[in-house]
Amino acid sequence: MLFQRFWCAPLAQAAYLIGDGGEAVIVDPLRDADELLAGAARAGLRVRHVIGTHVHADFVAGLAEVAAATGAEIAMGERFAGKLPCRRLPDGAEIEFGGARLKVLETPGHTEDSVCLLVVPPDGDGAPERLLSGDTLFLGDVGRPDLAAGAGRSARDMARRLHASVHGKIAPLPDATEVWPAPGAGSACGVNIACEASSTIGLQRLANWALGEPDVERFCDRLLGALRPPPRYFARVAALNQSGPRLIAELAPPRRLSVDEVARAQAAGATVLDVRTCIAYGRGHWPGALGVGLDGGEFEAWAGALLPDGGVVVHAENAEQAHSAWLRLLRIGAEDVVGWTDELPPSPSKVPQIEAVDLFLELQKDPRAQVLDVRRASEYATGHVPGTVNTELGPELSADPALAHFDRARPTAVLCEGGYRSNAALQQLQAMGFTALRNVVDGMTGWRANALPVERAG
Repeated sequence: MLFQRFWCAPLAQAAYLIGDGGEAVIVDPLRDADELLAGAARAGLRVRHVIGTHVHADFVAGLAEVAAATGAEIAMGERFAGKLPCRRLPDGAEIEFGGARLKVLETPGHTEDSVCLLVVPPDGDGAPERLLSGDTLFLGDVGRPDLAAGAGRSARDMARRLHASVHGKIAPLPDATEVWPAPGAGSACGVNIACEASSTIGLQRLANWALGEPDVERFCDRLLGALRPPPRYFARVAALNQSGPRLIAELAPPRRLSVDEVARAQAAGATVLDVRTCIAYGRGHWPGALGVGLDGGEFEAWAGALLPDGGVVVHAENAEQAHSAWLRLLRIGAEDVVGWTDELPPSPSKVPQIEAVDLFLELQKDPRAQVLDVRRASEYATGHVPGTVNTELGPELSADPALAHFDRARPTAVLCEGGYRSNAALQQLQAMGFTALRNVVDGMTGWRANALPVERAG
């Protein structure tokens, strides 16, 4: 039996290809499913079924893409209430392919329609049973119960249902059962997800707090108390997955725009999304452009979190980069890309890019210099530049009272771990009236690498 995990690092998301006897099942594919389809073709497998473990909110699923390419049957859990044409799988249902089979475990809680899939290998295969746990059980954590797909029930009610699913359906499985979740470390669908690709039920009994908490209300308190607000694009993506997104082949790729056309699009409300490097952005960018580079590992997450509603113009180095940005924006349901450009306006905005050692020397000359750290509070607490102010990057950054006493005309350095998030924060700070911003391109990574002094919380 073939069991293959396909990992998408920018989304911290795994899809699975399972095959036997010339037949295959694909589980939780991305919208751009070419890599999965190529894997099935290399193995000589006919994809008979494509299954979603639930209505995903963090990426647009490629169920329809796989079905259109292969003729596979689309399937979801029985509680799926969307309009996407599919077979609905009740609790305990089994799907056979070759000599292997998938058994459906209904596990509501993360969403109403969540299921886990137990992969049972053919007799005599020697492979372990594997649980594709979707967003129900992670390694070290469980799925969040507060997303739009659970509409109609409170987060606490969904958390109670999640506790029942984890302890009633998953915990009784044998210790040797392998656990293969959909999201991994870095996903906004969980809080403390471990970095490993897989584990076992036995190990998770020891390492996962959720499996070790028998009291449902204590479980709910801990789970709900650790939640952060979901990125705003989650609701849009969940709605697309409920109805079924259009196929990529049905969407027209963005065309190249002239400088005048970009200016008109901006005037009409479009956002220029600059996907070039921080250095290129600093040397010159469209006024008001949001800088989220394709070179960073979190492009989809930050583009989804920071882009306002409305049209998008991609500013790229070339046509190839613009096309890649378009495909990655489609993963998060951002379909209104009105065009792309590789040109600057006659009077571009600029932001000096400095290194951590330059910032250190400036602080020696003027200890009162303004420095803004846009990492998470937990990162900031583990070590930061002495005297800096912490305000986390996000759509609410401009409302943070921590910025109220900043002199917006004074030079202000912005840093994060490695220059990526700090560059993305510049647009909001410029809109707030900061006129002398600098981006620390190597961030705290460069600060620590040069053994510069670090302050810690407490």
